[in-house]
Amino acid sequence: MLDMLLGELLVVEEHLWAIAPGDWIPPGEPSAPDEGHPLPDAPAPDPEAVRIIKQLLEEPEFLRTFFQPVVSLAEGRVIGYEALTRGPSGTVLESPRVLFSLARRAGLLLELDRLSRLLAVRRAAGLVPPDDLLFLNVASVAPLLRVTVTPPAGATPSTPGMAAAEAGAPAACPRDALYLDELKAELRHPAVLELSEEDPSLRDPLLAPILPALRAKGWQFSLDDFGVAFSGLASLVELQPEWLKLDRVLVKGLASDPRRRRFLATLVEGARRAGINVVAEQVETLDELAVLLAENVAFAQGYVLAPPAPVPPSLSPEAMELLTKYQRP
Repeated sequence: MLDMLLGELLVVEEHLWAIAPGDWIPPGEPSAPDEGHPLPDAPAPDPEAVRIIKQLLEEPEFLRTFFQPVVSLAEGRVIGYEALTRGPSGTVLESPRVLFSLARRAGLLLELDRLSRLLAVRRAAGLVPPDDLLFLNVASVAPLLRVTVTPPAGATPSTPGMAAAEAGAPAACPRDALYLDELKAELRHPAVLELSEEDPSLRDPLLAPILPALRAKGWQFSLDDFGVAFSGLASLVELQPEWLKLDRVLVKGLASDPRRRRFLATLVEGARRAGINVVAEQVETLDELAVLLAENVAFAQGYVLAPPAPVPPSLSPEAMELLTKYQRP
């Protein structure tokens, strides 16, 4: 079955180019942005996309999970791993950008998103040390906004969750939390749900009131891709995540741009005062890593430390040497 699926995917590659022109980055590129996150809304479902994604959902062994370390720069050690989904090796769907874009075009993004997290949790159980954090991407928080509430007496809300919020009534646990409960039951690690700044649902006023109920169940949250959208600061204030992941746009050129470096230092200090852990993502050079260390950025992730791999990788010798030089007593 694997050979058959791979053959089919190679045959339809030309079709994928036609329905998603310019959407993907070839596998193996050193800086694949938006790992694990979808592109903006797409047109009506494409039949070929539906067929391909449904086959992957039915045969999840073709979906691979890679792990990339999140490193404490002060301690020079790994504190957790981000789980990243890859499609079948040797096909266009190996790129997560293509895979999730195609799932969106098929109208099956949430199904693929849920399955990806479930596979990550199960595979991490035998690979990731139990005390390490597991960072799990969330393609869209929209399902969490479909809340079930008991409206105030005499109320006839058109949107139950909004009506309850306006009336000051606490929203019940979202229906999608039943899925999260099932996922939590399989978890063997403390987990962080990564919410992408590019997700338009992040700006919905119903989201912030829901998060405390999920935090009470043990979930932590990260605002991912920070710096690529105009709503980043607003989302940071509203959601108050435990973690903040800085996009490549804020990391690139740090070593040669004093203004960018000053901005980074101000942002890091503000987050520290708010009790938010800052992770610099997509760190690609030793020069960038050195600036992050000098500016007391607490955590980092990127190819210069270790690339994503099916088995959690060790940190590179060059990065370890630099980390050792900057280790604080």
